[in-house]
Amino acid sequence: EDRLKGAKGLKTIRTHNHIVICGWNNTAEFFLKALLEKQVSEMDICIVINATPDFFERLESRFPTLSLKFVRGDAIQEETLKRASVDTSAQVIILADEELDPSVADDHSIIVANAVHYLTKNDKITVQLVNPENRSMLQRLGIRNIIIWDDIGGYILANSIADNNYLAVFCQLVQDKQNHLQTQKIPSDFIGKSFGDLSDYYYRECGYLLLGLLTKEPGLELSSIFTEDISGIDQFIQYALTKSQKKIREEKSNIRWKPEKDVQLQKNDYAILMI
Repeated sequence: EDRLKGAKGLKTIRTHNHIVICGWNNTAEFFLKALLEKQVSEMDICIVINATPDFFERLESRFPTLSLKFVRGDAIQEETLKRASVDTSAQVIILADEELDPSVADDHSIIVANAVHYLTKNDKITVQLVNPENRSMLQRLGIRNIIIWDDIGGYILANSIADNNYLAVFCQLVQDKQNHLQTQKIPSDFIGKSFGDLSDYYYRECGYLLLGLLTKEPGLELSSIFTEDISGIDQFIQYALTKSQKKIREEKSNIRWKPEKDVQLQKNDYAILMI
């Protein structure tokens, strides 16, 4: 009986450091394929969608080597998110659900993001939006990891005009099974030392290329930046913040590519590496 309940997606997923996917579209299919290609198959992946058990069984048959879990329900509901063990997850990915009309998909994603951010840290949340104009609503929740394919695609095409090889290089970088970009916290014994010292260390000890620095700086409390002229979804976010009495600060990230070698490293710096 317990196995049958789990197969229907009604069982609580008891795991940790897993990936939670809320919603479903073609991006999710390619995401799972990319995990296989990059040989990231040992991590549990919990899919939260309001679908039939047949859908999950078909998905499981297409990706038999992935550790897929299934939670049936609407991710807007806290009870559904808790069954997916969002609080112990490594990452939560919120997708623009293909079952919804594009005009309302973002509203649904933002409401899901609002529910998720009370259960886990904001830097663990990634949200896919359809409309770039809705980005600010997520930023008011303190969520910075936002993907808008039309926005990203436009910049990629613009860069490819200046360099005919840009698109090939970009695609190779994101699809490569071994080499990829990664950020790492600066080792404590390098705080106060130079960018050049850190660059030499990473190449000598690890074979990594240090490309730049990402600096995280605390910003304003987001609850103080709402104006009187706000949309319905903004009002929902503001009400949720007020009701929870949770103070959210907008964290700003400043990226510096190939800084001067004598630049002094600070405690809130992260290394941008090609590994």
